[in-house]
Amino acid sequence: MEKKKENKWKKNMNKKEGKKKEKEIRIKKNWLKKRRKEEKKKRKKKRNFFYIWSYDSKIIRSDDLNNKKLSKIN
Repeated sequence: MEKKKENKWKKNMNKKEGKKKEKEIRIKKNWLKKRRKEEKKKRKKKRNFFYIWSYDSKIIRSDDLNNKKLSKIN
C-alpha cells in the first residue's frame, strides 16, 4: 500500500515540475514574441519613403533618389 502511495506522490510531483517547466517555456516564448514585434515596429519606422512616378513609367522610391539609384517596380 505504501509503495502505491509513494509512486502516486512521485507522479504528482513530476506533473507539477512538468507544469512549471511548461509555464517557463511559455513565458520565454511570449517574451520572444513581444521582442520580435517591437523590433519589427522599429524596422518599419525606419523605412520612411514614398513613391514617385516618372515620365518613362518607372516608379522611383524617394530613398533611391537620395542614393542616385532608380529602381523599376512592377
